[in-house]
Amino acid sequence: MDRMAAVYYADRGNNFIYRNEAFDDIAQNAYPELRSRERRERLHAPVPNEMIQIFDHPNAGENEVNIRQSIEIAGEQRHFRANHFRVFEEGKPTGYGGVYTDVTLEAEAVTHSSPAETRFQDVIRSASDWVWETDGPLNLIYVSNRISEALEAPPSAIVGRHLFSLGEFETNPSRQDLAASLMPFRNQIFPMPDKRG
Repeated sequence: MDRMAAVYYADRGNNFIYRNEAFDDIAQNAYPELRSRERRERLHAPVPNEMIQIFDHPNAGENEVNIRQSIEIAGEQRHFRANHFRVFEEGKPTGYGGVYTDVTLEAEAVTHSSPAETRFQDVIRSASDWVWETDGPLNLIYVSNRISEALEAPPSAIVGRHLFSLGEFETNPSRQDLAASLMPFRNQIFPMPDKRG
């Protein structure tokens, strides 16, 4: 569901001056004291204490405050990234603004990817294979523990390096062929010297 970002503006006296409907939907679920008022009353209602505490950060000199919030809306758990900041007019602070972005899909993707990553790591460990992954220009973005052990270097010292900084194929594919085609290959000898050569 595509929705407009939730936006608010509050004055220096901590009263809402502007709130769009998307923000109102979030606010009345996140802040119980706003729930009981009619919409027209909520538009100029005092800012909830929880938000005033957030305003203390920009007042102390922080440019902006980014917070993640989980809020139940219509029986569904939603996740938001909230960006709060001071608003200035003619160089003088006049209030506070904020934008809430719905990141529920991203949060759910992270939650679901964690078990898949764990299974992937288990398969790699049990297979005892040498596994690596590269990006398009052949820079390593993943190496298995077997490669790390053989090269006597932690994965963090290997990831980010170019594949051919570790060794060379004895026969095809050549650097150019592999980089150009990005095709999988099998049964190729790829000597990788360790610290002793």
